[in-house]
Amino acid sequence: HIGAILTKAGYLGRAFRGHVAEALIRWHRAGMYAHWILVQPTQEDIDGGAFHWEQNDREWGLVPESMAILGNIGLPERRGSKDAGKPTLSGWRLNQPEEAYLRFVKAAVERYDGDGVDDMPGLKVPIRYWQLENEPDIASEDTEGYAHLHEITCDAIREACPEAKVALGGQT
Repeated sequence: HIGAILTKAGYLGRAFRGHVAEALIRWHRAGMYAHWILVQPTQEDIDGGAFHWEQNDREWGLVPESMAILGNIGLPERRGSKDAGKPTLSGWRLNQPEEAYLRFVKAAVERYDGDGVDDMPGLKVPIRYWQLENEPDIASEDTEGYAHLHEITCDAIREACPEAKVALGGQT
């Protein structure tokens, strides 16, 4: 993804930002998803409502104002985790209550929607376009599980930001 290449450290200096605008590159789809397992890595974080946005803030904060961002909600590892309490998936089924996952989704969208409520400090480019994972067929053939997660994720995104649009992850 060209957007991911552009945001590598050192590539978005002031001079380069001008070249981005000149080239009419208008979209950034980050290599760094809003991964639940990174934003709330422990059971204590999930139970206490603690979120660690530093990685996403750093990446999305570098995107020039001339671009739009396609934010991607990343789910936990699909492999079994040896760390007790970490969110994991079996197919597309969560090992945590849906309510905990939906709190994470709403918090992510709220942080980056640019409405002035609980936004990332210094947010320049609000995220109004979201996707749940990408290439979901690689992770699992559990299409019903993915469809359910996509539906509840869409609802949560739109609850947090009614103007948001939600894309379907591409198939391989």
